[in-house]
Amino acid sequence: MDAFKSSCAISLKGKSCLVTGSTGFVGSALVGKLLSLDCRVTVLARTAISEQVVDVWLQDLAKPIRADLPLDKIDYVFHLAGKAHDLSGTTQEQDYFRVNTEATLELAELAGKAGVKCFVFVSSVKAAGEPDGRVYDELTVGMPIDCYGRSKLAAEAGLRQLSERSAMQIAIVRPSLVYGPCVKGNLYSMLRAVDLRWFPPLPYSSCFRSMVSRDDLVNAILLIAGGANVGGKLYILSDGEHYTTRLIYDAFRQALGLPKVDWSIPMPLISFAIYIGEMLNKMGMATPFNKKTWTKLFGPAQYSAEKIRRELGWQPQSTFYDMVPEIVRHYRIDRK
Repeated sequence: MDAFKSSCAISLKGKSCLVTGSTGFVGSALVGKLLSLDCRVTVLARTAISEQVVDVWLQDLAKPIRADLPLDKIDYVFHLAGKAHDLSGTTQEQDYFRVNTEATLELAELAGKAGVKCFVFVSSVKAAGEPDGRVYDELTVGMPIDCYGRSKLAAEAGLRQLSERSAMQIAIVRPSLVYGPCVKGNLYSMLRAVDLRWFPPLPYSSCFRSMVSRDDLVNAILLIAGGANVGGKLYILSDGEHYTTRLIYDAFRQALGLPKVDWSIPMPLISFAIYIGEMLNKMGMATPFNKKTWTKLFGPAQYSAEKIRRELGWQPQSTFYDMVPEIVRHYRIDRK
C-alpha cells in the first residue's frame, strides 16, 4: 500500500513510541513494524524481557500506573495490553475493569499531561456486543454482553471524555477476530481440532462473521497514528470478507491436505445437543454444549470497516483464505 508506506515514513519514521502488550500476537508484529520504520521503541511490561532492540519500562497493569514513567520522551503510545477475553468465565469483573479500563485511562491521562502526540487504544468489537444479524459500524450503540466487553466499552467512553480536554490525539481501534501466522485462541484451537479429526463438519450457514489479518491491523494502527484529524475517533477493522465456521473448517482441511468432506451434521441434531447440554449445565454437570457454544459457532458477527476506508484510505491486503497456508505452516512448526 504505497499511500500507507508514504504516510508512515513521513509521520512516524524515527519517532519515539511506547507499546504495551508487545509480546502478544498483534503487539509483537507492531513492534517489528515500528523498528522497520527506525522508530525508537519502548515497551511496557510486567517483567524484564530479553528483547535487546527495545527499552523496557516495568509496569503491572493490575497496579496503578507509575507516575514517574518518562512519558515526556514519547511521541506515540500504542496501548494493546489488557486482560484477555476469558472463555472459561472465571475472571472476576473487577479484574477486567482494573486492567482494561482503569489502567488504560491512567496511562492516557499521564501521556496527555506529558505531551504525547497521539494515543491509540486497541479495543475490541466485543465492546459493541454480539451483532443480531445487522452489520455493526461505529454508530451502533454498544451493548456488550460480558465483563470483557463492558470493560473495553468503559475504557472507550473514558478516552472520549479525555480527548475533549486534551491536546493529545486519542483514537480507538476495534478489530474483529484477528488471524495470521502463529495465531492463538479460538482459531488455533479449531485448527488443532480439525487436524486431530476432532472438529465435526458443521452445516453451512448464512450467519457470517468478520475477521481481519494481523498485518492489516498493524498497518491500520500506524495509519491512524499518522492521521491528522483522528482525535476522539473510533475505527472498526474488518477485511470485508464473509466467513462462517464451516467455510473456515473447509479452508483448514484443504490447507492440512485432508480430503474434502461432503456431508454435514444435521442442524436439528446440533440443536438437540445444545438443549441437552443446557439442561445438564443447570444440573451442575459442565458440558461444552451450551448457548455460548452455539453463538460462537453459528451466531452472526459482521462489522463494517467503511469508515477507515473512506477517511484514511485503508485497504486490507489479504483475506483469511490467502493466509491459511501460512497459518498452517506455522502451526506445524509449533507442533514439532
